[in-house]
Amino acid sequence: MKASGPMTEGRAGPVRISVRGMRAANSVNILLCLAALLLSGVSAPAAAPPADSRLAIAVTQPTERPPVTALYLLDPQSGAATESYRDPKAGLRLLVKMAGSDLLGAAEALLPSDIYALLGPAAADPGALDSLSLLRVPGPGGQVSWKRVADLPLCFSEASPYGMWNRAPLLAVSPDRSRIAITAVRIGEKVLAGPTIRVLSMYNDQEWQLPLPGKDFRAVDLAWSADGTQLAYAVLPLGDEHTLDASRLPEAGVYLADIQNRTVRLFHHCYPAAVAWAPKGDRLSIAVQADVWSGAGIIRSVSLTNGKRTEEFSVAGAAQALAYSPDGRWLAIQVAETGSQTVQLRATSDGWARAIYRLPAGDGRLVLLGWVRPPRAAGAAATPGSGHD
Repeated sequence: MKASGPMTEGRAGPVRISVRGMRAANSVNILLCLAALLLSGVSAPAAAPPADSRLAIAVTQPTERPPVTALYLLDPQSGAATESYRDPKAGLRLLVKMAGSDLLGAAEALLPSDIYALLGPAAADPGALDSLSLLRVPGPGGQVSWKRVADLPLCFSEASPYGMWNRAPLLAVSPDRSRIAITAVRIGEKVLAGPTIRVLSMYNDQEWQLPLPGKDFRAVDLAWSADGTQLAYAVLPLGDEHTLDASRLPEAGVYLADIQNRTVRLFHHCYPAAVAWAPKGDRLSIAVQADVWSGAGIIRSVSLTNGKRTEEFSVAGAAQALAYSPDGRWLAIQVAETGSQTVQLRATSDGWARAIYRLPAGDGRLVLLGWVRPPRAAGAAATPGSGHD
C-alpha cells in the first residue's frame, strides 16, 4: 500500500500522516504564529510609578490679599496629596504670584528632598532683599522650616501703584547646588539693558549674564543638565499680531549655555513653553507650541548628540511644565485644560499619559515643581482639587 504522505516512527509503530492533514496542521500553526506575533507587539502594561517618590506641586490662591501659596506632595500612584507648607497670613511668603502675574518656574524641587524658592514680603521697598530659601521635605510628623541660602536684590519688574512687585523670576538650581540661574530685568536699583538670565555661583561672587536675543524676548523656562555643565533656556518673542516682529521668529527656541566655556548656541528652533533634561543627559524634552501664541500641544524629545527628533507625542491641552522621574521612566506633565489644570504621568516606554491630579480653574493656580523622595513615604490626605481620575 502506497503511503499518502511522509511517515514518522512513533512508539506504537509507524504513523502515516496525510498531505491534507499536514496542510491543516500548518494552517493552524501559521495562525498561532501570527497570534503570537500580534501579542508580542502589544506593549506590556507599564510598571507602577516609583512608590518612594512624590511630585511636588504648588497651589496659589490669587484672589486672597496677599496671594497665599501652599506646597503639596502628590503620590504618583494614587493621585492623593499631602500639604507640606502654607504661606502665613503675614510675613515672608513664596514669590510665585505677585502683583497679578503668574510665573511658572519660580520654585523648583531637587532630589532627594529639597524645594528651592524665593521668599519675601508681600510688598517691598526698592532697596529690599528677597531670599533664596530651601525647604527640606520632612518625613511624616516632621517640622517644616525654610533655610535662607542667599539674599538677592529685587530682580524683576517695577513697583505697582499698590506697592507690590512682580518679583517672581524663573529659577533653576544646579543639581550639585553650586549655581543658580534666575531671570532678571534689574538688580536692585540698577535696571539692566534688557531681559537677562543671571547665572550666579553659590560660593563666590562669580556671575555670568546671558542676555536674551533682544528686549522683545522673554524666557519661559530654565533647566540644568544633570552634571550641571549646561543650562537650557527657552525663549519666545514678545508682541501680538500687530506688534510682533516676524523677522525675529527664527531666534525663538531652546538655547544651550556651556557654563565652563561660556558659550551659547541655539540648540533647537521652535516655539517652546517648557523644557526638561532626560536624567541620562542624552536628550531634551520640549513642550512645543504651534505658533507664538497658541498652547503647547506637542511634547518633543531632541537628541543632544545630533539634534534630531527622537520622539513626539501630543497632549489634550497646553503643556506648561515637564519633569522626569529620577529613573527616567516617567514624565510628569502639567497641562492646562478647559476649566482645569492637571498633572499627567506618561511612562516613557509607551505613548499614553493619564491625569493623576486635577485642579478646577476656580480653585487656584497650579505649578508642577518636580520630583522628591521624602525620608519616608508621605501619607495621603485631601487637598484642593480631586485625586486621580
